Amino acid sequence: MIIIYTGDYYMKIGKLSQQLLNRVIFQRISRMKTREEVIVRAGVGEDCAAVFTGREYCVLTADPITGAEKRAGFLAMHVNANDIAAGGCEPFAALLTILLPASCREQELEELMDELCREADKIGVEIIGGHTEITDAVSRVIICTTMIGKTSDRKFLSTASASAGQDIVLTKWAGLEGTAILADMLGGFAEEAATCAGLLSVTRESAIARRYGAAAMHDATEGGVLGACYELAEASGTGIEIYADNIAVLDVTREICRRLGLDPLRLIASGALVIAAWDGQGLADTLKNEGIHAAVIGKLTDGERFCVRDGVRHRLDAPGPDEVYKGMAKGHVK
Repeated sequence: MIIIYTGDYYMKIGKLSQQLLNRVIFQRISRMKTREEVIVRAGVGEDCAAVFTGREYCVLTADPITGAEKRAGFLAMHVNANDIAAGGCEPFAALLTILLPASCREQELEELMDELCREADKIGVEIIGGHTEITDAVSRVIICTTMIGKTSDRKFLSTASASAGQDIVLTKWAGLEGTAILADMLGGFAEEAATCAGLLSVTRESAIARRYGAAAMHDATEGGVLGACYELAEASGTGIEIYADNIAVLDVTREICRRLGLDPLRLIASGALVIAAWDGQGLADTLKNEGIHAAVIGKLTDGERFCVRDGVRHRLDAPGPDEVYKGMAKGHVK
């Protein structure tokens, strides 16, 4: 018997493409009955949902940690807190679903919980529940976090609130989370991996940007900085022009990406915050005065979506599978 494969039935590892999200996920959600309490709904590029409780907005986000072999608890807390912070809000509670492989030892779970509790305390978040189980459905620890935040005076920044004519400011460096993950896996970059991991929180710069008058903020996760810029434009219904030469990349990120043949601008980049603001240079200067690396990297427009790299203008396409998965698939990554 011969079976001929004739269709694109298998999905790629990583975050779903925008086309698949729209066709399979959002299209079905959009046919559901809506609730008047829901203020911000599911959409491409939206970091959080928001619901109105009668007095204030409650802000929620959910993200899994699937690719990290080290610092999984650290990432689970900070990646989700970043989404809440990008909405201009304060995270205060988390629910955790922890799936453990059958090979996991009790000591490993103890160490993971110590890490989760330690990082939650650092950002003022209480772990209020969830679910933990051992299952042969996974081969490594999976942590799915639902983070809950609150607004102040009902102020909430949606990714969709950006407008054409605004500048795009980027904080810190491209590919920070991917660098930390791949550095740990490669070995020989222990100090650099720890440095990158220590830069993953965006709560401080989001508060500064919010006070300055930022119109929208988006945490750069899977798809990297370029993916986050595309998602910001998609959510707000604008064009965008990005100047890649203005995007800062650490030397260790460049070296790891060179070894593995990866694009650092498409590498998962938690810790880098994409901000839309009318006075981008003024905001960047304010952030730098507070000790946070920042630069204007582009502008939202009424036209199409482009990225200028090495003097050549390319179309900026929707993000595909993150470069971190390509790096993890390389034979010499241990």
